[in-house]
Amino acid sequence: MGEWSNNRKRSVFYGLAGVYLLYLAYELFGNLSEMSGTEHTFCMLFTILFAVGGAGILFLAVRLFQKEDDDSTGQSDEETKDKP
Repeated sequence: MGEWSNNRKRSVFYGLAGVYLLYLAYELFGNLSEMSGTEHTFCMLFTILFAVGGAGILFLAVRLFQKEDDDSTGQSDEETKDKP
């Protein structure tokens, strides 16, 4: 396993943040039956926001991680072509 670039480390951190937001949404959704009134409304709103935000951040992290793989693979192919 080679050196990890800053972009790859950043994409892993984003992925963890996305998973955590999805976990928060799941926990809030599980506790909705215990709430009533405005508390119930706010928890529903934040459950949706956390789920959408977490999924978006997770999608971004996967795309950044794949982009980093494509860049490193392309770079190693070019290096091998240059060598006689």
